[in-house]
Amino acid sequence: MKEKYYVTTAIAYPNSTPHLGHALEIIQADVIARFKRLQGFDVLFQTGTDEHGVKNWETAIKEGKEILEFLDGNVNVFKEMYKKLNITNDFFIRTSDKTLHYPGAQKLWKALVKSGDIYKKQYTGQYCAGCESFKTDKELIDGKCPDHPTREVQTVQEENYFFKLSKYKDIVGKIIEEDEYRIIPTKRKNEILSFIKEAKDVSFSRTKDSLPWGIPVPDDPDHVMYVWCDALSNYITGIGYGTGDKNFNRFWPADVHVIGKDILRFHAAIWPAMLISAKIQVPKSLFVHGHILLRGTKMSKSTGNTIEPFEQIGKYGVDQFRYYILSSMPIDGDGDYSENMVVDRINTELVGNLSNLCYRVLSFTYKNYDGKIGSCDKDPVINEITRRFTEVEEAFDAFDFKKAVEKTLEISALGNKYFQDNEPWKLIRINRARVLKILGTCVNIVKNLCILVSPIIPEFSEKLAKQLNVKNLTWNDLNFELKDHTFNKPDILFTKCVKKEAKKIVIKKIKHTVDPEVTELGVKVRIAQINGVKIKKKHEGLERLKKQVKENIFSDGKVLKEYETIDQKTGVDSSKNPNSVINLINLIKEKGQLPQINTAVDTYNVESIKNGISLATHDLSKIEGDISVRLSKQGEKFISLGNIIESLNKGEVIYADDEKVIGRFSKQCEETATTTDSQNIVLVAFGNKYISDEMMDEAVKEACNLIVRYNGGKFSQDSTEVDFSILDLKVAKITEAREHPDSEKLMMLAVDLGKEKRQLVAGLKGLYTQDELKGKNIVVVTNMKPATLRGEKSQGMLIAGEDKKENKMGLVVAPGSKPGDQVYVEGKSPSEKEIEFSDFLKVKMTVEDGKAVFSGKNLKTDKENITVERVKEGIIR
Repeated sequence: MKEKYYVTTAIAYPNSTPHLGHALEIIQADVIARFKRLQGFDVLFQTGTDEHGVKNWETAIKEGKEILEFLDGNVNVFKEMYKKLNITNDFFIRTSDKTLHYPGAQKLWKALVKSGDIYKKQYTGQYCAGCESFKTDKELIDGKCPDHPTREVQTVQEENYFFKLSKYKDIVGKIIEEDEYRIIPTKRKNEILSFIKEAKDVSFSRTKDSLPWGIPVPDDPDHVMYVWCDALSNYITGIGYGTGDKNFNRFWPADVHVIGKDILRFHAAIWPAMLISAKIQVPKSLFVHGHILLRGTKMSKSTGNTIEPFEQIGKYGVDQFRYYILSSMPIDGDGDYSENMVVDRINTELVGNLSNLCYRVLSFTYKNYDGKIGSCDKDPVINEITRRFTEVEEAFDAFDFKKAVEKTLEISALGNKYFQDNEPWKLIRINRARVLKILGTCVNIVKNLCILVSPIIPEFSEKLAKQLNVKNLTWNDLNFELKDHTFNKPDILFTKCVKKEAKKIVIKKIKHTVDPEVTELGVKVRIAQINGVKIKKKHEGLERLKKQVKENIFSDGKVLKEYETIDQKTGVDSSKNPNSVINLINLIKEKGQLPQINTAVDTYNVESIKNGISLATHDLSKIEGDISVRLSKQGEKFISLGNIIESLNKGEVIYADDEKVIGRFSKQCEETATTTDSQNIVLVAFGNKYISDEMMDEAVKEACNLIVRYNGGKFSQDSTEVDFSILDLKVAKITEAREHPDSEKLMMLAVDLGKEKRQLVAGLKGLYTQDELKGKNIVVVTNMKPATLRGEKSQGMLIAGEDKKENKMGLVVAPGSKPGDQVYVEGKSPSEKEIEFSDFLKVKMTVEDGKAVFSGKNLKTDKENITVERVKEGIIR
């Protein structure tokens, strides 16, 4: 029986689409599996998806889908990517599989209980929703998770089950130190040995209230398994642990787990400790790869700093993509992804070295000897190359794929030199027999390269094997024993990529403002900018997405009806000019599909159909100045798509640059339309009062991410600057200050506004004493919607200045004014319309030299400029 070899990847989290990191890991594992098969091992290669957890659950709800419907769609995208990457996994496990995975995970839990290593206790911890894991204070940087710096870390307090990791830290440290569980590279081994010394027990469950989607804890239906017993157990459940499959006895322990460095501790500390507790053998090795960087920084969808794998595969080819990923990734560090380098390495290494040798040798031999060879020459090059076979093998065994590629290229370079130095095109005129031996050696070099590159670029290897007329090559066929053989007509297998010179352009930054009249209609606006796009007419992946969206049409009747209500209020005939969302929904219902315009327009149409938000893009180069969202003036001209000139009535919601109207609430204009020539675009999003601010922000982010996925580029979102005139600010005198009876931070203030008295609740405890507050003249937002804070009503909101660099905060004050005096900015009239706190946040006020300022103008009363205590420079909130 063949010796077994079991290789796994970490299971991907399918709350979104796959990125380059997923591609890197699955390709590396595939190389290992292919190499071991070449060596004659009975290989089992497993990958899969981690499908429980809060992020999957919340994203499914947001998209209006049942959880498994949502997961099925995303999992299929991962499987499609693996297929395109020519991945040869034998099994794909899903942790939502109740037949295969649940029984094994629950059996493992019970084994840990039997060993006395599970207990229950009350717990308070710092939880990162991005990682879906608890963090220690040492792991946080400035209170934020380093892998998700834009997310707030949550303080979670609940009763959980815990696993006694501390009990096993010494034995885990010992097996790692002695390489019984071999951590590769050594850098990661040292890292985990340092951590394991201080290892503490880990939270092992979450309450069903906080984590509604997961595997139930045996004998406790109120808890679900946390990620450790749920996700990590896939490596044994996939091969039959808990379901009696004989594969478990055959293939466990795993010969190698392939993972990323960000989950090292899970796999090198918690996982082996669990296995020891459950009396299961630990894996043999753990290969830990680094991250793929883009221009030196970690890729992140939230910042738009990403590259889309499908697009790269389509652009350069699957072998070329695999080759670059593997050859640019050092074993003990991070690798950089650069399209310029992709092109350079394709042209110099794959085309200029490898493919060049294969085609030169085979075409010359085919032309002059009908593809027939005899025996080899006895040249020293054979020994030089044979020595390198062992070096390539050692590199593969050490998971140093970059070195394996380099050593293989050395062999190819030796072959090129041998062919060039012997000049068979000259020698053939005087010694055909000698040339035949030279060519026999060269064809054997090509045959050996066919074997050596097959784990790296399998499609090339398969095509080359057909040209060579050889089948079922193995590692044992690395020799110079191919003789008296005839091969087939050769073809060029790699061709050069043409590098396009980038045009030097200055990219301007768009800002926008929204007039109060627009806000009063309940219209919500977001604007984002995507730079460096490469828009195409069509994209295969996008076309599939457009077909899928038919099953996910936005259907919230209140939202759709509100668009028509806004049209009625502004004098727009909805029957002639339906809102773009409604128009798209009707179109897909009538024709069964979205139109094909280009990959930018088609992308935002998909998002608009899914989230019910009106979206449009404009070519940045055709926009003059910044954008203002306002109501139209009587007779303003608008050139709609199709170059139709329309005359607008007064009071319609529009957005305009410094020269022209570039969009209506329901249409965009022809003059700024996005085309395949557009390099930088502006995304404009409209919603209404039934769409929350959070939903607006998330929808725009998703739209930008999707645009970047299919068009490339990088996006940034412009913050909405709402005009100061939505506020009604007045001077208020604090007549009494006392502590809130049910809060450690809040204080209750009685204030005099001249003609009325109110109560405010504010988080001032620790910043001001009661005596310091009493008698102080502060500035209050009087038209803020009343709120109840810990059972006490707050009738308005005071404002304060903050200097984040100096960590200082102080009240905005008017010491020389009277209670009830109006606080204003020149040229701005106050509004009595009630506003939400989210509206206030969009008014960007600052502290400049100790004074309160809006848009370069001082806040004032008729008696004085408004000042800020304790803060010289900062923001007002």
